[in-house]
Amino acid sequence: MNTERVLSAIRAISPTERPTSTSRIKSIRQQTRLSRNEFWQVALDLEDVNLISLEIVDNEIKNILIHESVE
Repeated sequence: MNTERVLSAIRAISPTERPTSTSRIKSIRQQTRLSRNEFWQVALDLEDVNLISLEIVDNEIKNILIHESVE
């Protein structure tokens, strides 16, 4: 369920195959209504199965790229 919430929020805010700007990461997390830790865990799980790519800098998600095959 959390996985779908995160994917839906990413799709709503970020175009497919285009990076999500840093300013939108917070909006995505807020839309999911998950805690920061829950959001991180789901995002890492989605990256593990290659549904998204994350750019992590200084322990912060700076960029999310959703892969076209997820659509």
